[in-house]
Amino acid sequence: MSANNTRAPVPANRLIAMIIISVVGLAFAIVHLTTTLAIDTTTIVLLVIAAIPWLSVFLSEATLPGGWKLTFIQQKQEEQAKQIATLQFLVTHLLTSGQIGHLRRLDNMPPYIMEKGYAPELAPDLRHLRGLGFIEQTSKTTVNDFINEVEKNGKADASRYFQTTSIGRKYLELRSQNV
Repeated sequence: MSANNTRAPVPANRLIAMIIISVVGLAFAIVHLTTTLAIDTTTIVLLVIAAIPWLSVFLSEATLPGGWKLTFIQQKQEEQAKQIATLQFLVTHLLTSGQIGHLRRLDNMPPYIMEKGYAPELAPDLRHLRGLGFIEQTSKTTVNDFINEVEKNGKADASRYFQTTSIGRKYLELRSQNV
């Protein structure tokens, strides 16, 4: 049997079901005991049925004699739901809306022309996207080289300097599914 120490509180509807199963199992066990006046296999099975809902509070699974394995699926589903919610939060809040816009434009709409007034604000976003592996440089040029071209010429095509990576495309795909 495997134990798990971190458990969430039991929801009220599940608690009611646990109580009903236990009461019914105990009632049948008592009726069976009063008719047979002996503890036999049937009595033990009924007592086990009465105890199973409460074991799920402490155990995620149990292996019984004879190879019977009980897995308490609801607890695993609740744990997975929390993990999914965490991942959805991270995917949704990893980038600012401006960074997402830059990533989408680099992926979908080359050329991506940046004009002089926006270039200084773009530099930290490009560095962040590059640091995450969502974009990569198309040559040995740097973010500063791109900013310098914008400052010098009044505008520049960001897609000549940067391109979306497969990781960046995957992020956009996941984000579109979760937002």
